[in-house]
Amino acid sequence: MEPNETLQEWLSALLKDNEVSDIKGLTPDMITDEISNTRVSIGNEELWALGSPTPQTAALHHSNVEMLEEYISHLEKMLPVAVERMQDQSDGPARLKLKDLLTFAVLLEDVHLVHDEVDTEVATIVELTDDTLTEAGKEAWTDVMNAGVTRVFHGMYGSQVELTGVQAARITEFSHMLAGYCSVEDAENWLTEEAADASQTMQ
Repeated sequence: MEPNETLQEWLSALLKDNEVSDIKGLTPDMITDEISNTRVSIGNEELWALGSPTPQTAALHHSNVEMLEEYISHLEKMLPVAVERMQDQSDGPARLKLKDLLTFAVLLEDVHLVHDEVDTEVATIVELTDDTLTEAGKEAWTDVMNAGVTRVFHGMYGSQVELTGVQAARITEFSHMLAGYCSVEDAENWLTEEAADASQTMQ
């Protein structure tokens, strides 16, 4: 669905602020910065709604929140395209790593990690962010986090991130761990408290 007039105006302002001529010039970090700034705007609108002197004014701020959330949804759909465009423009092996993608992406939801050459047993990862793993977890899964991202796409499993430069078995083990198929001890050691709770709930 094409963005409405207000979203088009915000996108035009985003292009102008980043001095690019069209959406294809937006990099992943430009998009994620805009998402972060928009979330701040949503917080402000919600505060203003609480302090509104009239129901009509409060309703206006709530309407603004809905529009800003729609804008974020549109930006989040643009992000994988920007990542894949970065990959297409890169010569040689993938330069973007999984850990970089997590830094760019605010949140990967219901995502599946797959290997670029070998069929893997996939598992749905409900949420994956830069804050999912503890320092011990990042060390234990360094090979997966440093895997190159060849593309982000919608495939037979839904949202998929294709990785290279890592053993397919490690991708499967990592995915299953995040999907809850690991011991409580490993979950507490490798995952942050919130991620560990979510992981164990999925079992």
